[in-house]
Amino acid sequence: MKVVLINPNWQEHNVPHTTASLIVPKSVPLELAYVAASIEDHCDVAVIDAYAQNLTKSQIVRQLDTIKPDLVVIDTAPTYLFWRCPPLDLSVPSELSSAVRSSIDTKIGVIGPHGTNDSFWTHSQTGADTIVQGEPDLAFVEIVSSGLIRSTYPNPGPVDLTKLPMPAFDKFDISLYEAHAWLPELQKHLLGDAKINLVLEYSRGCPYSCVYCFKEGFRDEFRTKTLNQMEMELDYISDNGGTYVYFIDEIFNMPSANLKGLLDLLRSKGIAFGNQSRPDLMTEDLVRLMADSGCIYIEYGVEVQDERVAENIKKNVDYGKLERILNVSHELIPVVNEFRINFYAPEYAEILGLPERPVEEWDPKPIRPYPGTFLGEKIFERYGIRENKWDFALRYVWWLQLEREHALGNVRANPNELKSTVLFGSYDRAKDITCRLLK
Repeated sequence: MKVVLINPNWQEHNVPHTTASLIVPKSVPLELAYVAASIEDHCDVAVIDAYAQNLTKSQIVRQLDTIKPDLVVIDTAPTYLFWRCPPLDLSVPSELSSAVRSSIDTKIGVIGPHGTNDSFWTHSQTGADTIVQGEPDLAFVEIVSSGLIRSTYPNPGPVDLTKLPMPAFDKFDISLYEAHAWLPELQKHLLGDAKINLVLEYSRGCPYSCVYCFKEGFRDEFRTKTLNQMEMELDYISDNGGTYVYFIDEIFNMPSANLKGLLDLLRSKGIAFGNQSRPDLMTEDLVRLMADSGCIYIEYGVEVQDERVAENIKKNVDYGKLERILNVSHELIPVVNEFRINFYAPEYAEILGLPERPVEEWDPKPIRPYPGTFLGEKIFERYGIRENKWDFALRYVWWLQLEREHALGNVRANPNELKSTVLFGSYDRAKDITCRLLK
């Protein structure tokens, strides 16, 4: 059996005003690296990272025509890091699936957060032969071993990270990948002579339940790898000229038995690193230990610094401690990025019990009401949406932006008619109006 795993070219995304981040640093798609490693002893497997290579659909099809695969697997999010904040639409993977279907005699499989949440909608959008729900790292062993392809492979639950193979980095042109560094000021702290830039994960999952967080069915339960696994992966980076690694863990500083051991490994190998951490779980001693171990970048999910808002969004934080942690982090870590979310859109504020704010303070790029999240489901309940929730979520994000512009006096239209058209009119009409009015 021949299998080709594809990360689509997200640079081709052309659905406007989705508020999703799609033109992101080119990072190795770890989920495809795990899948490839798990099945390479059972079949012929190749990986096409169309985003890293900036391939058109026709270029992808030509490669597939040469390989003649039995199964093509398409990811619906730009790497594991973005499964928890994916695009609301499936235009990129759907157009790729259509191009493959019309040119190549093969089965098409889909992995990703969309099919995990709603396999029926994902089938209808992509025309896939099979939807593999949940974390796909080890799921394809059964498929390639049996040669049988079912329409849906139900979510088997959280993957035991200690059973994950070494990611098959050899299936990628690792020279193409960029350091995961959102901020320009981080670039000056990276060694310019690094030959490779990779992302890794030590842990997966988050035990918390923030109102906006999309993780149901994948990357939910907290787990970690072993130190032996991490040493192998760090050795690969070091041996191939890498000097920096970004950990995609939801909460890198989540208390775990091996965290100190991992920091010791990073320090001994001289590999600088970045991560996402929760400031309320951080201690001053851990900040110092991370700094001594080579941490040059932390992304903190501060979200809000208003205790009333924090309580309403299920983020109960000691703000005195938070201020101390942020201060010591800024002193010891070269680059600290504090992520904050503006929850102020009228219906969001009403649902979350937040005080009113003037329209100038409404979020110009509102958070997305993902299916399965507390906030998303409250919105769907308000509008009686029981199916095609992803489509409605996209339209709702369009409406929130238009609502703000109308309140600012920048859009002249009947607000009730505008809202009805955008939320419930034809998709093309809603898209055209949004593009014309938001420009």
